[in-house]
Amino acid sequence: MNQPESIQRPVGKATRRNFLQTTAALVAGTGMAGLLEVSPVDAQAPAAAPAELQSIGQLTTGSGKILRATIAVKNERRLADGVKLPPGVQAPMMRYFEGKTSAGASVWPPNHDASQPGAALPGPTLRAAVGDRVELAFLNMVNTAQFPGGSIDNAEIGLGNGCDNLTNATVTPPVKNWYPTTRGDDFPNCFHGSSTANLHFHGTHVTPGTFGDNVLVQIRPIPATTAASPNWEKSVNAEFDKIFKKFETSEPANWKAVEQASGPAGWTAQQKVLLDQYDKTAPWQGGRGLPPKERLAPKNEALVAAGQWPEFFIGSYPTTFEITEAGKPLQIASNMPGMNHTPIAKKGQMPGTHWYHAHKHGSTAINLFNGLSGAFIIEGDYDKGLKKIYPAGLVEHVMVVQNITDLPSLERANRVGPTVVVNGQNKPKVTMKPNEVQLWRIVNGTVNKNIPVAFVPVVTTSPAVQFVQTAQDGVQLHPDNFASQLLLKVDSGNTPILAPGNRIDILVKAPATPGATYTFGTGVMGLSLLVGTGDANMNLPSASDYATNLPFPAFMTNISPDDIHIYRTLDFGWEPGRVTTGTGANNTGTGPHFTINNKQFAGEHFDETMVLGDSEEWTLYNSTSIPHPFHIHINPFQVVEIFNPNVTTQPVVPTANPVWADVIAIPPALLDTNGNVVLKDGKPAQKGYVKIRQKFEDFAGAFVLHCHILAHEDRGMMQLVQVIDPVTMHTH
Repeated sequence: MNQPESIQRPVGKATRRNFLQTTAALVAGTGMAGLLEVSPVDAQAPAAAPAELQSIGQLTTGSGKILRATIAVKNERRLADGVKLPPGVQAPMMRYFEGKTSAGASVWPPNHDASQPGAALPGPTLRAAVGDRVELAFLNMVNTAQFPGGSIDNAEIGLGNGCDNLTNATVTPPVKNWYPTTRGDDFPNCFHGSSTANLHFHGTHVTPGTFGDNVLVQIRPIPATTAASPNWEKSVNAEFDKIFKKFETSEPANWKAVEQASGPAGWTAQQKVLLDQYDKTAPWQGGRGLPPKERLAPKNEALVAAGQWPEFFIGSYPTTFEITEAGKPLQIASNMPGMNHTPIAKKGQMPGTHWYHAHKHGSTAINLFNGLSGAFIIEGDYDKGLKKIYPAGLVEHVMVVQNITDLPSLERANRVGPTVVVNGQNKPKVTMKPNEVQLWRIVNGTVNKNIPVAFVPVVTTSPAVQFVQTAQDGVQLHPDNFASQLLLKVDSGNTPILAPGNRIDILVKAPATPGATYTFGTGVMGLSLLVGTGDANMNLPSASDYATNLPFPAFMTNISPDDIHIYRTLDFGWEPGRVTTGTGANNTGTGPHFTINNKQFAGEHFDETMVLGDSEEWTLYNSTSIPHPFHIHINPFQVVEIFNPNVTTQPVVPTANPVWADVIAIPPALLDTNGNVVLKDGKPAQKGYVKIRQKFEDFAGAFVLHCHILAHEDRGMMQLVQVIDPVTMHTH
């Protein structure tokens, strides 16, 4: 019997292993669906005029430079905005994020008519500044009893092999065991609608362990009867206050330090009781309680005994970290063996547009299809620089783009298809005054959609919309790159795109023509820009304005090739010889098994081990016919070379100041006219690739890298990696 997913991390000393002209344009036009649709019931958008883009409720920093709030994951019947259900079909049960202030006041989502399903929405926007402290009480309040049988927690309750099981009701006769049987998936690299949850703070440069950006913890739901108690949330927050205060200046060295801070009757002791109850009462295989080898409490005890961090929690988890400021003391444990000083942050957090989302392997795509993501705006010198350019201020729009459904495409049967929404709205509009400049922060929080970065006029004779890019993936552009606008230039007639996980900041200037209308992200995002009346009399910044007011941070220096001593290669692939289209296509019955270096995610060992402070160069190859957006947690990287054999015969190499990013779409291998990989001796004749340089600074620990088409990640395209501190030989 397969176990509930558990990442067993080895104990002991690790060993040390021996541009960008237009990244988006180079990979545009090649298609990134990646997954076949399974005859969904198409969503029907209303014909009504588009509504004005709504703002998402925010949780912001309060007194003492602390962002203190509660984020809970809950469930109810929800729909994408504008969806019309077929007769007799009930709105699907979906999960969502709720945000409350430290005083318990609900900020998001807004109330809705209880007789109607609510709209699927992003989570609340988090807004803080570099140097602020984040203190979030994360609560898992999902009521698993409200989901249809067999659609959630198969792994956790021992059903089948742990994967979701669906029948394809759209064919005659229905194909029983449509998923996973026809797709060839095996646990844990399959879709499993797990109610287990956690949080990933995408784009943050903070600790990947303890209470930081720790995606290796798994928080099971609190029992519904406990969640219904009006005192439960208050008691959890009171317990977390003790933990937050204890670890305001440094993270805990180990779990025993947390137990001491919590006290003999505190949160850690309560967790032991809850885990023991769960182990004894979980509905495993229709019975009661987990068998001994599946129990969670003993797994935690073994990890703690080995000096590691426990992995399983019930109902709640405290997240606390300082948003790293370069040149200031790091918020890491300084009392470990071998460490007799408090390190100083070398890199620091780049202020910009970041985001957060659920990151449970096997359920990541499902959770984002439900809407479990939100923007995380981190302010700093970047915002101060924009204020200098626009002292009177400018309107800012935070746009979270999501594709909403209750099931991933490979397992979808008779369900409502995914609808792309912006801030929860289907094709909203933004009205601007003539000649007004606005700041648009756009988060591609979709599972698998490219967003075209272009304005298309509804009337072809309308003047063009002027806009400039100021940041990529939460990192402001170097003045040289702002001057050249490399990422917005077009190569071979293609439109630049934002891949899943990418973010972009653009300054948009409305044309002077009242009434002119445009669409942005045509074919995917569908946002409208309408030019209203009046005249804002604003201008986009010149290159000199930008360079004067937005100098590049000194700590984001280029990674020199002279500092590179370690080179790695990662090959994103699937089964050799796979044909995807045309005669002889072999993916009709089974979806590809997505791999990195010919292996699916195992989670039982580290695939890459790096040393704190080292600079490395990685070549990311693509052996498939579709782009794969590469993402690694904790540190951004510089893109120093990119090669798309379908566009150019020579790689694109920047001359200076390579652009920083944390997601980069790896171009596909050389394709034939049918869109299949050209083979030579059974292998790709020419692979697409990207070369990146990254320096692993400030934070040791365990984290992951993966394809940000999250259905690919769930099905195996991920690695577990670690950074080791050479002084302490610990991962902190």
